[in-house]
Order: sequence, then C-alpha cells, then structure tokens
Amino acid sequence: MIAKFLAERLKVSTLSFESSASEFLQQLQLFADLSSYRDALLVHIDEKLTEIAAKDPTGKLVLVAHSLGTVVTFIALLRAQARSDPPTWLGQVERFVTFGSPLDLVLVLFPEYFPPLPGPCARGIAWTNYTLWNDPIATDLRITSERFLPARAPGLF
Repeated sequence: MIAKFLAERLKVSTLSFESSASEFLQQLQLFADLSSYRDALLVHIDEKLTEIAAKDPTGKLVLVAHSLGTVVTFIALLRAQARSDPPTWLGQVERFVTFGSPLDLVLVLFPEYFPPLPGPCARGIAWTNYTLWNDPIATDLRITSERFLPARAPGLF
C-alpha cells in the first residue's frame, strides 16, 4: 500500500497520513472541479481585502494562509496584479505568510489556474513559507520559487 509506505518514510501514522491526504484531496477536488466555488472564493477574498483596506488606506496588510488557503490567496494575488487597474489593497500588501502550502503540487496538477502576469511587478511582496519536513502534502515551494515565479510572475514576491 502506498499510504503505508509514505507514512513510514515520513514517520507518521498510516491512519493520520490517509486521513490528511484524503481530506486535502477532497478539498482540492472541490476547488478544481467547481469553477463557481473557486470563483466565489476569489471574489470573496477581493471584496474582504477591499473592505479592510478602505478602513485604513495607509495601513499595511499581512496575508496569512494555511494549506489550500495558500493556493487560493496566491491566485487572488496573481489575479489582482494582472488586472489593468489593480485594486488598492494590493499596494497595501506588505507580506504573505504561508503555512503548510501545497502550492507546488497544485501548480503541477493545475497550471491553468495560475495565469502569467502581463509584465514584471513594480514592487515585490515579502513571502515567508513554513512547512514541516514530514508534511506529506506541503513542500518547500521550490517549484513555485524556482520555476513559476521567475517565468510567469517576475517581481511579485
């Protein structure tokens, strides 16, 4: 069984691994297969950040996300940057902090969700990612940082 093999390599219980992987894959399938759900999440993020930024137009924003939320927030940042008239909140984002991000996995499986930016970004957002060595889903984001960002989103982070 692959789950048992991976769980042993990661030094986690097989039950824990199967449960975490199953839950993540269910969420990923919902996000991937239901464009209305995905689009509603992205609209909601944009609306909330617009609302928050309007309360303090000179304030700075720190976006913090976990697991699949890191993917959704990353896509929201890409979409905001790609707009011909980027939202004001984007200029207020000072830092992006991610925990347990499966972004590399989702980039490989669904590259179509990550449109390239029309050109280099004027200013970069500081990004800090935290992951555990034995997390079966999250990675160090090497694919994102070494392949995707330089080619398709230069200067965003």
